[in-house]
Amino acid sequence: MKIHTRKHWFLLAAICTAASAHAKPSVPSHICIDWALPLGPKAPAVFSTGSIQAMSITGQRLFVVGGRLPLSDKERRGLSPRGGIISAFDAKTGHRLWTTPFPGIPLAAPPVLSGGRVYTATFRSLMALRASDGRVLKTADSALDGGQSNPIVLDNDHIYVTAFPRKRVPDWEPALTAFSRSSLRQAWRYRLSSPPNLCYAALYPPRQTILVAQRDGPIIALDAHSGKVVASNRLPGRTLAVTLDGRRLFVLGPTDIRCLDPATLKTRWQRKLAPANRIGVVPGWSWSYAHALSARGRTLLVADMASLHLLALDATTGRLQWSYPIPKDVDPTLVFLLDHWVVFGRRLYASPNGPRERTVEFRWLDRRSRREGGSIRLPVYTTQLEQLAVGIGDELYVGSIGRLIALSVRGLQSSGK
Repeated sequence: MKIHTRKHWFLLAAICTAASAHAKPSVPSHICIDWALPLGPKAPAVFSTGSIQAMSITGQRLFVVGGRLPLSDKERRGLSPRGGIISAFDAKTGHRLWTTPFPGIPLAAPPVLSGGRVYTATFRSLMALRASDGRVLKTADSALDGGQSNPIVLDNDHIYVTAFPRKRVPDWEPALTAFSRSSLRQAWRYRLSSPPNLCYAALYPPRQTILVAQRDGPIIALDAHSGKVVASNRLPGRTLAVTLDGRRLFVLGPTDIRCLDPATLKTRWQRKLAPANRIGVVPGWSWSYAHALSARGRTLLVADMASLHLLALDATTGRLQWSYPIPKDVDPTLVFLLDHWVVFGRRLYASPNGPRERTVEFRWLDRRSRREGGSIRLPVYTTQLEQLAVGIGDELYVGSIGRLIALSVRGLQSSGK
């Protein structure tokens, strides 16, 4: 059959486009899947559902705790039904560099790379692995139970972990525990007033102090070697989110956002926010400091769920640079400040497979022009939303159900920072 008119050509093109879209879910042309690594479901299950428990990225190394991977016979050795795995990937290509099984349920603590070693915490152990091949160099009983949602903190001498001590320990209360990097033995412990997943810890190198924020307690600075309190500041109301950016500590409270001096914990500037009931701004079960507040360069991004706006503030003065309205179903733990883009995740609808699964829509927003850069919908597990994704540069790595995906924007020029 011959097609002679432009009308017929347009009709044929429309039919082909519809058929292609029906055959495979479409992705906007400017959102690019750089690589996708299958993580199941036929691969062996580890840690019950096989979902990703934690992710972190350092340079070109992407570290993942959990997931379902096709393991070799050598990698299967030592893997128990209630055990876990930690894997390293090339962040640029998605190539799996190594996978190491370990016994014990992994804490929700992103692995940390330092000095050619990768440090991670399991349910009752601390582990040091060689970064080049994943070989276990040292492991020690940590006497810890429970989990945490913030990364392990390291300095030259110690490893700092927020968790519950084991129940057999007399003072079974949440604590920040310091372990020696050389022997992995406990050096000191400081009791906390909030559960570990509602606490934040970060190293402040200029003063060799550990900054600790608690939802229901004061912000304190501990001497890194002794664990003694050297500074403290009790702010009004609960502490909802915290992030440390160089020599600035940003704290989100019920009615304001503050910038503190990390050395003295005194307030540098304060900006009032619209009064509203902020209970549950970041729900306790998915409380993550790293995403509700994000700082990069001169920009501080605040996911203000009371006014339903993303607020971009000048990090030095607290002045408003811009605001952008967001839907009420945006999850504040799924907000990422990239080099040129802001990515935020909307919790859409639950999966027919049960409440543990949900579809999340990730939307890209140009930091300068506030122009939409496209979106993509992915199925995810709801058990570890705060560890669902990590971003670096303009790349976003997402642990979707059955896949580990690297996403970026292509074919749409950003207007800059």
